[in-house]
Amino acid sequence: MGTYRIATLFLAFAALVASAWATEVKILDWNIKRAVGANSPNSAAQPYMARIVNYLDPDIWLIQELGGNTSGWNWVNQRAALDTFIQTYLTIYGPSPQRDVNYYVYVNTRSDGYTSCAVVSKYPFYSATDVYIGSPGRGFTSTRINVPGTNGLLVFTGHFDSGGTTTDAQNRQVNAEGARDTVNYMASLYPGSAIVLTGDFNENEDADLPKVYPLGTTLPNGHTYWPITTVLQTPTYDLVPLQPFGDKRTWRSTTPSQRFDYIMVSPNNGVRDNVTVLSKGVFNSAQNTPPGVFAGDSANASDHHAVWTVLDVTAGAGLATVTGRVTLENYVGPAGLMALMQFRAPGTQTVLHSDLATLGASGDYSLSGVPAGTYDVAVKFPNWLRQVLPSRVIVGPTTTGVDFTLRNGDADGNNAVDLADLNTVLTYFGNPGGMGDLTWNGSVDLVDLNIVLTNFGLQGDL
Repeated sequence: MGTYRIATLFLAFAALVASAWATEVKILDWNIKRAVGANSPNSAAQPYMARIVNYLDPDIWLIQELGGNTSGWNWVNQRAALDTFIQTYLTIYGPSPQRDVNYYVYVNTRSDGYTSCAVVSKYPFYSATDVYIGSPGRGFTSTRINVPGTNGLLVFTGHFDSGGTTTDAQNRQVNAEGARDTVNYMASLYPGSAIVLTGDFNENEDADLPKVYPLGTTLPNGHTYWPITTVLQTPTYDLVPLQPFGDKRTWRSTTPSQRFDYIMVSPNNGVRDNVTVLSKGVFNSAQNTPPGVFAGDSANASDHHAVWTVLDVTAGAGLATVTGRVTLENYVGPAGLMALMQFRAPGTQTVLHSDLATLGASGDYSLSGVPAGTYDVAVKFPNWLRQVLPSRVIVGPTTTGVDFTLRNGDADGNNAVDLADLNTVLTYFGNPGGMGDLTWNGSVDLVDLNIVLTNFGLQGDL
């Protein structure tokens, strides 16, 4: 069986395995208006909220305004209050659910003194933290969740400053910039993970809705007011969930006037896990009253409607570490020689990815962060002719045996051994290294002259 056919069958098998690992994940984002907390919460709202959460049955529930109406935030106490609510009212985690067994919780350590954010998940966390993004100090929640069949789902939520004053707007813009920077940093650490970004951002940039503060205003700190545009300077796009009758507004529940609550997800780029949006919506029990839910539940639960989406997350191509050996003909110099390795579209000179390869003492190298795929892999070192390995299949986590053997004699770097190279060696003959020293032994000598004469007329791969 030919190499091409083997590679094709391997890729087909890999795609089949990836599709078998597709995971359906339901995301719920909700500002719960202090319905649950340890410091004088609006506890009368809990039964109404519970009916909606039980109906929506999220795999990952992102919460803003966990807390109450008196100061004295303590994240341990708030987590205990959330545990009590879950164990008392929610059936989606099974009978007598226990934290870290049937469900997992992260509660922000930062707050405005009254409320902050939290994440409840059916899957355990790889990591969870909150990052300071400016006043009012509620922090920005950053988690990586161990969703089966994925590279770990990056999930974020935040609650930006509210209000229409210039100070509020400046705080909100700073919040947006901090959220953007956090998401982009985590995205760079985990380039194979899909991203879900949610929150109550307390502004909209929709042309058909009124603004809390004039967009494009230069703020006292010199920044320009575009909070939603700023948040979208991440690898995400806005899903714009709708109510059953087509309304996108999420606040207030009784007489909706604004869209403050968002779900954003990463587009498919061939490297991150792929996200397909199966469904999405703004839950309003006045428009959608399924069994077990009553028409007034949304208004009685919170001043915000819940927003949700169902995502199909499948393994993306991912990233690979490529290892191999580059044998440089007649090279006697030290380890550490570096040159550019190119990963090209097969049959072309179009570079899709490139990186510097550093050779060890035996010519071994290792390159991480190479997107999986099929490439023509090219490498050229100074004084050696380029070699291209056609149609190499790169798969994660590691692809080994990408080996090269490079012919020497290209003294002037034009990818051919010709009269110019012969002239270079003769011109510098007898010098202590430098131009014409094809072996890198510190001397331009007869060995270098013999290399040019032996390989004279050779042309490197294009």
